[in-house]
Amino acid sequence: MQTKEQSQVERNRLKELKQLKQLANAYLHFYIKRQQHPQKGWESDLSNRNIAMLKATLNKLNKLQHDDKISEYLEAIRQYPPLSPDATEKEKEDAFQKLSEKFATVFSQSGNLFLLMEINSCSPRLSYFNDLTWFRHGDIQEHLDYGMGKIDETVFEKYLPYQIDRIIETKQSFFSKNIFIDDLILLEASLRLIEEEKYIPSNILIITLIEGLVRKFALLVYKKQNPNYTDKEIEDFAYMRNRSLEALIKNKAWKKDIPLPYSAFTFDYAHTDSPIVNDFEQKFKKHKEANIRIDKKLSEFHKIFTDHVENSVLSDEELRVIGLKYLDGLKDESAYLMH
Repeated sequence: MQTKEQSQVERNRLKELKQLKQLANAYLHFYIKRQQHPQKGWESDLSNRNIAMLKATLNKLNKLQHDDKISEYLEAIRQYPPLSPDATEKEKEDAFQKLSEKFATVFSQSGNLFLLMEINSCSPRLSYFNDLTWFRHGDIQEHLDYGMGKIDETVFEKYLPYQIDRIIETKQSFFSKNIFIDDLILLEASLRLIEEEKYIPSNILIITLIEGLVRKFALLVYKKQNPNYTDKEIEDFAYMRNRSLEALIKNKAWKKDIPLPYSAFTFDYAHTDSPIVNDFEQKFKKHKEANIRIDKKLSEFHKIFTDHVENSVLSDEELRVIGLKYLDGLKDESAYLMH
C-alpha cells in the first residue's frame, strides 16, 4: 500500500517523463516532416541522425514508465533508518551495498537532466538552423533555454573573446607549419576583419579557409592511402573541378582504414581507461604546455637581444652565455613535443 507521499512522488515522476516525451516527440515530428521535402545531403544526414537519437531516447523514456521501473525508483529514493552506532561490520557492509545499489538505480533512472540534454542536442534551433552543438562554452541552462527558444544566440556573446584567444593560440602552433602558410594568410585577414567588426566578409574568408584546409587534409590522407599514385592523381582527386566538398568527403574512393566512426570514438572514449587514448591525451597536454613555455622563452630572449642591440648593455661573451642558456632550455622542451 503506497503512502500519500509515495503516490505524489510517483505522479511527479510520471509527469516529468511525460514532459520529456512531449519535447522529444515535438523534435521528432519536425525532422520527419523535413524528410517529406527536398533536402541537401547534409540536411538529410542530420535529420536521420537526430531521428535515430530521438527514437533511442523515447525508447528509454517508455521503459522508465513501466510499473517495475517506477517501483524500483520509489524503492531507491526511500529513506532507510540510520545505522545504529553499535552496528556490526557485517551490518555496515550490507548497508553500504544497499546504498550503492540505491545510488546506481537513482542515477540511471532519475537522470532527467541527462535525458533532457540528449533531447536538447537534437533541438532544431541548436543543431539544424544554427549548429551550436560544437560550442562548449556557456552553462547547461543557457544551452537548454537556447535550444527551446527561450533566448537567442546573443547569450553566448560573452564567451567569444575566449574563442578569439583560442584562434590566436592555434595560429601560433598549428598554422606555423610550412604546409599551412597559405591558409595562415586567410586566417590573419579574417582576424583583422573581425577586429574591424566586418563580420560578413570575415565569415566568407572563414568558409574559404575551412574548405581549403579540408581539401589539403584530403590530399594528405589520400596520398597516404595510395602511395603508388602520382602527385597529379592525388591533386586531381582532392581539387577536382566541380566536385563539392561534400562529394569529396563522401567519395567512395576513400579506404576505410579507420573502422571506428568518429562519433562513436567521441562518445565511447570521452572518459576512457584505454591506455592508448589516455597516453595520447597526456602527450598532447605536455605538447601544448611545452609550446607555451617555448614561446615564453623565445619572447624573453628576443627582448634581451633587442635591448642589447639598442643599448649594448651586455658584452658579446655575456650575450653568448645567455643565448646558450636559452638554447639548452629549448632543447629540453623539445623532448615534450609531438613530431
